[in-house]
Formats: sequence, structure tokens, C-alpha cells
Amino acid sequence: MDMQTENIKRRAILALKLGGLAVAGYLWFEAARVNWDFPPAGEWSFLFRQYYSWIILPMHEGGHFLFMFFGDTLASFGGSFWQVMFPLLLALVTGRKQPFLASIYLTLAGAHLIPVAPYIFDANFRVLQLLGPKHGHDWYNLLYVQRNWIEYAAPLSQAAYFGGMLIGFSGILAGCILAVYGYFRPDAPSAQKRTNLPTEQRRLF
Repeated sequence: MDMQTENIKRRAILALKLGGLAVAGYLWFEAARVNWDFPPAGEWSFLFRQYYSWIILPMHEGGHFLFMFFGDTLASFGGSFWQVMFPLLLALVTGRKQPFLASIYLTLAGAHLIPVAPYIFDANFRVLQLLGPKHGHDWYNLLYVQRNWIEYAAPLSQAAYFGGMLIGFSGILAGCILAVYGYFRPDAPSAQKRTNLPTEQRRLF
């Protein structure tokens, strides 16, 4: 492969990486924008609405199913927990071999955590529209019915919002650094080249 073709390939890879990171960053930004006020205000973008409906909500409901056998507290907490933990686990699993992909998952984890904030805050009011009945409000059950910690709803909500902001920003920053580093770093020797070495030398690697 000549130098010009190699440069085109590297630029295409960089563009794809930055494009994927931009999409994840956009979802994170939209999550932060629409959930800044309570109740969540502003028009949701088409992309974020579809992502929330088809990705975040199924993860949330799946978390309830996963933890429903471990008591009322974990059943209530499991929805919010799993919608955030799933992308975090993906970031952890891919972090060693594909760190750039892990940064995208980390950015999405921030986008998943931010919408938990108004849900926690709503424990005091129960005005948000839910998929199920009002008595199925996870955070009302956690903070009032089961624990009598309703006074912590506001600070927990703020912690979820700004925690999601920090996680998402960390993912974007790491992704930018990794993408640029991957573009400028020289290619590592391929496995094929190593296998062509003499037997005595292969033992050293």
C-alpha cells in the first residue's frame, strides 16, 4: 500500500471515529438540555427521542425484570441502575482492546444517567408520565415508601445530573484524545510479520 492510499485510509478511520463520537456526544448533550428543567422542558430532537424510546427505556424495563427476584428495593432500583450500568459494563469490557469504543460507551453512559435526575426529583411530586401506574414510581417507592428518605430526592437528583455530565464529558474527551493519537501514531507490527520470524526469535515475543 503506497503512502497516499495509507493516508486516505487513516483519514477515513479518523473521520469515522469522530463521527461516531459526535453522535454519542450529541445524545449526551440532548439529554443534558432537555433534563435541565423540571419537568423536562423543550422539544426533544428526533434522534434523542428515538434513542430514548428504543434503547434507554428497554434497558430500564429490562433492569426491573433482572432484579425483580431480589426483593422490592432492588426491583425498584434495578431499572435506573441497569440503564446506566449496561453501557458502563460495555465500556469496561471493551476498554482494554478497543479503548476508543469504550469512550463512546462511556459517553452514552452519561446520556443514560442524566435522564434519571428528573425521575428522582419527581419522587416528591409524581407528575411525570410513566409507562405504568403512579404507584409504580420507582423513586417514590425507594425514597418514601421503603426508606423514608424523601428529603434526599433533590440532592440525589442533582448528583445524577452532574454525574452524568461528568461521565459523558470524560468519554468525549478521552475519545478525542484516542482518535487523534490513533491517527498520528505509527502502525504496530502486524501478527503476520511476527509469524514470519525464525522460530528462535518468535519465542522472544
